[in-house]
Amino acid sequence: MAALLALAGPIKGIVFHLGAEEVTIGRQASSQLCIGDISVSRQHCIMRPAGNGFQIQDLRSNNGTFVNGRRVDESALVHGDKIRIGDTVLVFSEKEDESAEQYLTLPDNGLVARSLIQTSVPESADTAIRRLFESIPEDSGFATRARTFLKIGAGLNASQELGALEAGILKCILEAVPADQGAIVLSAESAGSEPTVVGWGRLSEQTVPVPVSRTLINHAISGNTAIFSDDVTSDEQLADVSSLGKRRVESVIVVPLAADRKPIGAIYLDSASSANRLGRDHLDFVAAVAESAGPAIERAQRLKTLQERNRRLESALHLKHNLIGCSAAMQRVFERIAKIAHSDATVLIGGETGTGKELAARAIHQNSAREASPFEAINCSLLRDALLESELFGHERGSFTGAVVQKRGKLEAANGGTLFLDEIGELGASPQAMLLRVLQTREFHRLGGTRTLRVDIRIIAATNKNLEEAVQNKTFREDLYYRLNVVSLTMPPLRERTEDIPLLADYFLQIFSRKNKRPVKALSTGASNLLVRYDWPGNVRELENAIEHAVVFGSTDEILLEDLPEPLLRSPIVGGGAALAYHDAVREAKREIVFSAIKRASGVYGEAAKLLGIHVNTLHRLIRELDLKPIVVKAARR
Repeated sequence: MAALLALAGPIKGIVFHLGAEEVTIGRQASSQLCIGDISVSRQHCIMRPAGNGFQIQDLRSNNGTFVNGRRVDESALVHGDKIRIGDTVLVFSEKEDESAEQYLTLPDNGLVARSLIQTSVPESADTAIRRLFESIPEDSGFATRARTFLKIGAGLNASQELGALEAGILKCILEAVPADQGAIVLSAESAGSEPTVVGWGRLSEQTVPVPVSRTLINHAISGNTAIFSDDVTSDEQLADVSSLGKRRVESVIVVPLAADRKPIGAIYLDSASSANRLGRDHLDFVAAVAESAGPAIERAQRLKTLQERNRRLESALHLKHNLIGCSAAMQRVFERIAKIAHSDATVLIGGETGTGKELAARAIHQNSAREASPFEAINCSLLRDALLESELFGHERGSFTGAVVQKRGKLEAANGGTLFLDEIGELGASPQAMLLRVLQTREFHRLGGTRTLRVDIRIIAATNKNLEEAVQNKTFREDLYYRLNVVSLTMPPLRERTEDIPLLADYFLQIFSRKNKRPVKALSTGASNLLVRYDWPGNVRELENAIEHAVVFGSTDEILLEDLPEPLLRSPIVGGGAALAYHDAVREAKREIVFSAIKRASGVYGEAAKLLGIHVNTLHRLIRELDLKPIVVKAARR
């Protein structure tokens, strides 16, 4: 039975068996092989049986479908073919018992996997080099450098681990060049963060710290030019380079490394010995090595970046949460939640309204040692001080008018678990003082009570306010702020994680399609583009409401631009003129339909909602969005 084996990407390690039916591949949830990767199109490609085999066809995807490194529109597949879809790499196999593991160690160089399997053991690189240079005297400098060059070339694809590759190149270079030490320096842009330096000394058998001249390195990289001097002390241009003078360097070579004609770093060599002076032939040799090594180092660096990304994704996969997102911003959130969950520290979650602060709090609880214990949440902005104190601390019977029975508060209910205090910035002075005592002692009294109660709880607070400003304005206690802000987490706004919008939209689309019993397959291109470009002041909550609105008012199996709420359609990014006139006409039609239903129902919203076939809550929201309330009130009074 034929199968697809996943070597890399979000679905790494899975085996997908192919049958007699077509298999659709894409980001869309309805795809038979669904890949949750923003670089994969919703409907990316399709595989279908063809004769005695299979063929793959690209469905006009944004980033293309590649077979053995070549972009294809349609291609027949043979055993061992490598298929790349976004960041996902698959191997097509016609063997029933084959697993993905045997392919994971193979270099991803675009070659057909079967061509890497050899029937006999080849001769080693050293053996081949010796055979090629048997006629050249062993002590010849040229022969040494030639052997070393071929040895380096043979080893460039042997190691895919960046550090090992760099160390191997430097070790070989110092076998052919009389330098005291060498280093490979990768620029910050290439390394992905800070510049990296891997050094090797002549007498060392491992990487060692090597001082390099940053001045020469930067000049070589920025100018894409080699730098060489066989007499540094007499060279006027190098006389002012302090790092060379301090170490009494006699000769130096710096050669830039490049990949795809873009500088990625440099190879640095120096010698402090007159007897082992670097010469022009050594410069030519290092330049030749750099030309071959640059692309190999860049590939290894890219692989390292992908492996680190995969580790972060795997860590996120093991994290229990209801948050959705694959953007870098959300990956940082997942990593931070994983670390916070292992501690028992008090947490302060910041972020704009609608960014998912409570979901983050629940994720921290679900991944902590308190998972099996209660998670209690209270919104501090919804209750006045007296009621809030009763909700938090509970009350004794008769403690105030209406307290006819004893009541346990949220603190007691959360004992052993987590208490989530949303909108903590809305707490009044009295509850702030009482909460501070709880944070300090984990002790409190019920309202009207005298017995001291102790609780074992973790407190997570959230706010969309700047509490530091509130402290300066004397509206929030400074000591309480520092008690709450032991560990902080900031939820990113949706406009800073636009790559997550299609994933979130698909998720909400599936939910509200089922809830409203109206099959909707996807968003149209126009609607999807608007969602990505819109600023989202209400963040994820606003997006959720927008998708529900579109599902309710849409009439096709695809969400169209005009199905989206008015605030989105009236945003500047939609455009003016005919577009606005069209949307105004659609809005007016909606107003007439809703108003007519309310009028027929004599102003009874429940009956009007039934006539429209929608939930009464949806009707209330429509009345607000379409500015119908005054008109409806007048009609109801007639």
